[in-house]
Order: sequence, then C-alpha cells, then structure tokens
Amino acid sequence: MASASVVPLAAYVATNRFTLHDRIELQRWTLVACERGDRLVLHERLEGDPSDVGNFVAVYAQGCCWASWGLSRRQDGIVAWDSVSGLDRGRFQSMHDALSWVLDGKADTARRTPCRAASRDEPEAMARPRRLGRQS
Repeated sequence: MASASVVPLAAYVATNRFTLHDRIELQRWTLVACERGDRLVLHERLEGDPSDVGNFVAVYAQGCCWASWGLSRRQDGIVAWDSVSGLDRGRFQSMHDALSWVLDGKADTARRTPCRAASRDEPEAMARPRRLGRQS
C-alpha cells in the first residue's frame, strides 16, 4: 500500500468581518432605529477591496444626510468611529453594546448636521440624500 501525506494549508480567518451574532444583533437594533427615525446601513466588503477592509455599519441619525457613526469588527470587538473625524471613539465587546452606546444617546450626538435645502449656488442633488446602487 502507498502511504499518503496530509499537507496542512494555512486558512484565512477574517477578523474584520461581522459574525453571525453581530448580524442578528444588528437586525434587532435596525427595528429600534427605524422606530426612532434613524437608519442603520450595512456595507459589505467588495471583492476588490484590500484584505484589511471588512464590512461596516453606517449609523444615520434622523434627518441627517451623512452618517454620524461607523461600526466595524476588529479582532475580538466592535469599534465605533466618528464619521466626521474618522477617529475611533469606543471599543465594545458586542454589537449590542456598541449600538446601545450610539443609539441610546451615550455617544456625543450634538454635532449631527441635518440635511438642508439646496442653496441657489449648488445643485439640488447635492443637498438631498440619494440611494446608492442599482436604480430601476
């Protein structure tokens, strides 16, 4: 009989992508945010993105065109960053803790800028939020 050798292959473990538990918790909080008029938008990693880019959640406050907060997984926790400055503002053990901090008002939300009407100097499309992706 011939002998066989087993060659172990290095496996890529994504440490910057949401877990199933993260996604379930995100779904629960999406309903809470919707009732308040806020929005949670999950952005998936694209095929051509660098390997260190994972998926993330953009948190839009009621009446705001731009995301106030971003949430992403980094190794064993969820990081919340300020979408305006790009600075990390908190590290949490779970998606529940991170979304609670942002949506229950524990995060500094005074700097949120609501959408405004278009001025005469800018096109109307610049003052309105637009839906990304395929339009039908």
